[in-house]
Amino acid sequence: DKYKDSCINQKQLEEKIIKVIPKDIVIGIGCRRNTDSDLLKESLDDLLKRYNIHIKSIKEIGSIDVKHDEKAILDLAENLSVPFKTVSTNEISKVDYLFEKSEFVKKNVGVYCVSEPVAYILSKGNLIIEKHKYKGITISVGRVSK
Repeated sequence: DKYKDSCINQKQLEEKIIKVIPKDIVIGIGCRRNTDSDLLKESLDDLLKRYNIHIKSIKEIGSIDVKHDEKAILDLAENLSVPFKTVSTNEISKVDYLFEKSEFVKKNVGVYCVSEPVAYILSKGNLIIEKHKYKGITISVGRVSK
């Protein structure tokens, strides 16, 4: 049969494909103090899966400066091998009016919201996924342009 070797199975196909994944995604995170590291990772994984975003496309994650020592976020950055950047309360307060406000967040950290303005600032205004809430965690996504 002259065609017997012309069929390529899935495994052979996957071995011959090179995926190019641009590192152009920034993640803004807001969470309660002492959030569980596994819960934060699960929340991010769920969001990425929902929007078909490859985890290796993440360039950096960020949060408000008061979260500089938040174990769950530090663990996530280490797990992803990406930098964890903090954004000052002052910087966030300049753009937080653009997003949904939370009096609870304002009372606790001094600004009305965290994940959206952080992703907005880190992406230089290119927020692509608005805030998603999961059990005391908020995650937003921005894309940096080249």
